[in-house]
Amino acid sequence: MLCIVALRPLSPPVMAERSPSGLARSPVAPRRLALVLTLSAMACSGYEAPVAPLAPVDPGGSPVATVLLVGDGGAVTSDSPILAHLGADARRSASLGPTLVAFLGDNVYPDGVRAPGDPEHGRDTTKLALQLEAVAGSGARALFMAGNHDWAGGAEDGLSTLERQAAWVEAADRRGAPVTWLPEAGCPGPSVVDVAEVRLVVLDTQWFIHEHARGCAERAPKEISDALTTAIDGAEGREVVVLGHHPLRTHGPHGGYIPADRHLFPLRDLWSSAFVPLPVLGTAYVMARVWGISDQDLAGDGNERMRASIQQALRSARRPPRLFAAAHEHSLQVLRGGEGGPAYHLVSGSASKVTPVSRAPGTLFATSEIGYLKVEVGARSIRLSAVVVTDRSSPEAPLGWCVRVDRASGSEASC
Repeated sequence: MLCIVALRPLSPPVMAERSPSGLARSPVAPRRLALVLTLSAMACSGYEAPVAPLAPVDPGGSPVATVLLVGDGGAVTSDSPILAHLGADARRSASLGPTLVAFLGDNVYPDGVRAPGDPEHGRDTTKLALQLEAVAGSGARALFMAGNHDWAGGAEDGLSTLERQAAWVEAADRRGAPVTWLPEAGCPGPSVVDVAEVRLVVLDTQWFIHEHARGCAERAPKEISDALTTAIDGAEGREVVVLGHHPLRTHGPHGGYIPADRHLFPLRDLWSSAFVPLPVLGTAYVMARVWGISDQDLAGDGNERMRASIQQALRSARRPPRLFAAAHEHSLQVLRGGEGGPAYHLVSGSASKVTPVSRAPGTLFATSEIGYLKVEVGARSIRLSAVVVTDRSSPEAPLGWCVRVDRASGSEASC
């Protein structure tokens, strides 16, 4: 069943779907040695694109709708500068038209919202409150969705952990906060939110690869895939943005672009300052990730099956969605899509931490800095931009990058 929410006057009645069935995990398939050597050798020298002031460009007339894409904010604190930027941007955008701020998962690090008796429970819910407060009062509405850390990092109690976070968000909604949780906790989606000329189709990608109890367990993969295609085909001329926590494409560590120094200092993936030399273990760690030991990486078997199912649904649509947006990687990326799928893959997972990113082929923009991505849809064109939060930037004059895309022809022009 498909959930559709119309969000024109920013009023929230929300219904989410029930039910899915899991995709069985198979043993890790062997990868060719050439793939291991090729990807392991990639230095991924942390490309950082030039940063320039964002000019106040009108995306083909006043924006009909704006979506701010904010991912992996689960480590924010009360003095995180991104919160002030986000609030100011949401206010500006909402003054021009309907605006939604999509929090793309991993909203609470490291293990989601722990039980009320846990001494960390209050700290977990405070992280949610800080993100929601950045939007409250702006005139925009917030959407929270799940990431793997919200499922307790994939642990056995992931479903109950996720349900606690969803219950917190839904309680805030009942108290009048401008917020929605989608899809229904423990279900894969798709759920739909219409924001004027934009249709957001929301998936819980962790559901596909979670190895323990899930909600909606009776849903078959084909049923989900067909519902996704139906949601896209029913957009009635709106621009479609599909949202999932896990990216379909990425040039970061989850995509096999692992910095060469991890062969020597593998602990830097946990603590950036951990320059503890472990040369043999480091190489084993890099090779294990490239071979697909973790379904959190694109090389993992469960991840491959999940992406194949989603991509097939996108290709089956009468008009494939222009944008697929995700988080998971702690960087900002705008990547070109391939034939028969989304024209652009957006990765926005650096709300509260950063990791290296590579400028591999197909990269339009990539940086390892705190920030978020922004989609402004006008009558004739779409403006894609990156808001990069640096010490030099202020909420009223953020730094970033942008490109304008003609809605009819798909042609690009600089902002």
